[in-house]
Order: sequence, then C-alpha cells, then structure tokens
Amino acid sequence: MKHTLLSLLGILIAVNVAPASYAQVVQCKGVLGKITVVSIHVPTNHQCVLKGTTVKGNVTVDRNARLLASDVTIQGNVLAKDALYLDLGSLSEVKGFIQRPALLRNPWP
Repeated sequence: MKHTLLSLLGILIAVNVAPASYAQVVQCKGVLGKITVVSIHVPTNHQCVLKGTTVKGNVTVDRNARLLASDVTIQGNVLAKDALYLDLGSLSEVKGFIQRPALLRNPWP
C-alpha cells in the first residue's frame, strides 16, 4: 500500500511539473475573452469572437467559418483564405501575415 501511494505521488508530481505542450490548439466555436492561448482553430461553419485575446501562434479559420476579433494580439499568422468572414478590428495586432478570403460573403445567413 505504501509503495502504491509513493508511486501515485511520483506520477502526480511528474504530471504537475511537465512542461505545457505547444502543440495545443483551442477549438473556438463561440467567444474567447482576455486569455492567452497557443493557437486557435475555427472549424468549418462555426463562428469565433475574440475579445482581448492573446495568441502565441497562428489562428486558422476554416472554410465557411467566421472570425470577429477586437483588441487581440496574434504573434503568428492568420490563415483564413477560405473563411466566410474575417474582421480583426482596429485595435488588433498581427505580428505575422494575414491570409484573407478572396471574396467576403454575407456572414449572417
């Protein structure tokens, strides 16, 4: 019993000390506020609203998806060539490049 508890304690300590994975991608299908994330993915046919969000990596907006952002910092790129709608707002900063949709369509069916 004592050996099992020590083993379990060792696993818990290892899990708490392990570095965060930078491969994590947040699936945004609603609203994200003033938080910091590694990357954001807006899936097909969904809408994502960012308000004061910081993104350490890229934001990817899939086909027929919508991204509305206000006062955001994106340290990577915005990849949205097949997006239905893209609005980064005047207070937003993108340190990488922005791949915009070729044609903006009515985002609100």
